Amino acid sequence: MNLDNPDHHATMSARFAGKIIFMPYVWVDGLYSLVAAPGGKEKRGDSGFHGGNCVIEHLQEAGLTDTLNDFQNGALNFRHQSRFDASMAELERREDFADVKVAPFIRERFRDEPMMLTHNHPHPKLINEFARQIAEKLDLNFQEILPSDYLNYAEITLPEFGRLLTPYGAEELGLRYAYDLQWLGSRLIDNQSQNKTVAA
Repeated sequence: MNLDNPDHHATMSARFAGKIIFMPYVWVDGLYSLVAAPGGKEKRGDSGFHGGNCVIEHLQEAGLTDTLNDFQNGALNFRHQSRFDASMAELERREDFADVKVAPFIRERFRDEPMMLTHNHPHPKLINEFARQIAEKLDLNFQEILPSDYLNYAEITLPEFGRLLTPYGAEELGLRYAYDLQWLGSRLIDNQSQNKTVAA
C-alpha cells in the first residue's frame, strides 16, 4: 500500500504487464478478546497482545482486583465489534485493487464458523477460499482440502498463538460456535494484569 515501495501493486502490475494476481493480507482483529502478537512488540510500543490495551485501560481506572472481577462477570469491555469493524473496513479498502477478495466470505460466515486462528492467521477454510478464487482466475482445477485429509489439512493450517475468547465476546459478536472453555483460567489475562502491576 506504500507508494514508495517497489512492490506497490500499481508498480508490480506495470512490471509484470498484468500477469499477476493480488490477494490481500488478511488481518482481522476483534474475533478474540485477547490474542498474543509478539512480533514487533517493541516497535509498536504495546503490550504484545491485541485487545491488551482494553485490559490496561481498565487496570488504570479500576485497579487489579476490580479488573479481574470485571473480566469474570463480563464488565471488562474488549470492544470486539468495533475492533472487528475497523479491521474489516481496512481489509475491504485493500481489496479494492485485489483480484482475490475474502471480506465478503468472512462477513457471511464469521458468526457460524471460525474464520481466523489468530488475528493474522486465517483458518484453513479461508485458505481454501483463497485457493479456490486463485484457481478460478488461472483456469486451474480446484479441489478443496478437507479436515478428513489429515496431512494436507495440517499443511495449510498456520500456527495458533495464545488467544482467548470469552463467552461475553462470543455473545457481543453473535457467534454461534463455542467460546474458549478455559477462558476463566487463561494466562493471557493474568499476564496482562501482572505486566501492568509490575510497570506501576
